[in-house]
Amino acid sequence: MESIKFYQGQENVVVIEDKDYGQSIFKEQYIQALLQLEKIIADPNDNIPSIIAFCGDRGEGKSSCMETVLKMMGNMESAALQTFMDETVVQHEDEEGVTLNKLCPHFQNVEFDILETIDPAFFDEKHNVLELVLGQMFSNYSNFVNENPAIRKERKEDINKLQECFHDAKWCQNHIWKSIKGDPRWRTPPTPGKRCPGGWWARPGSAG
Repeated sequence: MESIKFYQGQENVVVIEDKDYGQSIFKEQYIQALLQLEKIIADPNDNIPSIIAFCGDRGEGKSSCMETVLKMMGNMESAALQTFMDETVVQHEDEEGVTLNKLCPHFQNVEFDILETIDPAFFDEKHNVLELVLGQMFSNYSNFVNENPAIRKERKEDINKLQECFHDAKWCQNHIWKSIKGDPRWRTPPTPGKRCPGGWWARPGSAG
């Protein structure tokens, strides 16, 4: 019979587990998150949203569960995760139980770049999750290129394209927000090369 361990003093803090996932109170949530992750990796171009939401009431462990899954993703070859996936049997369609490892074959050839967790306190009318995530992605990639001189020259164009995409996304985001607010200046795209009302420049060919 499986046991579940509780540790006094951990009830009100974020607990990031790194072993014995099969004995965790979040065992089922870990299984569901890993299976959903497998679907996303297996076919990234299908209609499955590439977002995994951790839902629950305040204090039920959403942050602990999410941070632990992120830790798993950061080291997919860890002994603790491999043991969990080898020993965890999941009922799959009409078949008898199948190990989680067999249900997630794409984990063998994947590596994730984990972004820093964003504190919701940063969200306001000027900053939201899309802007912060895009900013982190651009910063991580830019730092990676700068730290590797061998690829710096060939990847310079990629950085420029990413920066243009970031600016375009920022303009679209501001356009939608200002339209909702009823600002008439944002009902039509800006002229390419002219300054946008929100302070961003539209590059030639990007308007519309």
